[in-house]
Amino acid sequence: MLLALMLLVLFLTSQTDWLERKKTVPELNVDTQPQEVRTERQLIKEQIILIQVNRIHILNQLVKNLQQQLSTCQGNLSHDLTAENIKFEVETEG
Repeated sequence: MLLALMLLVLFLTSQTDWLERKKTVPELNVDTQPQEVRTERQLIKEQIILIQVNRIHILNQLVKNLQQQLSTCQGNLSHDLTAENIKFEVETEG
């Protein structure tokens, strides 16, 4: 009986110690992060966004350049086809 009572007292005291330790250990979440860490993360995100914006700008320039080349090629092709049609008509008439 005495042994059971001692085990019960030991169990209860260890539980209260465990609860006190749990209350003193801070939980890690976004709100407890230092402002410096959040600021550093924000700066990294902004740098990534700026790099992506720069890449998009470069890609847009490349697309415009390719569109100009395509229209030039289409113009040359239509001019060549017209010249060949005229040459073909002259050859068939003559």
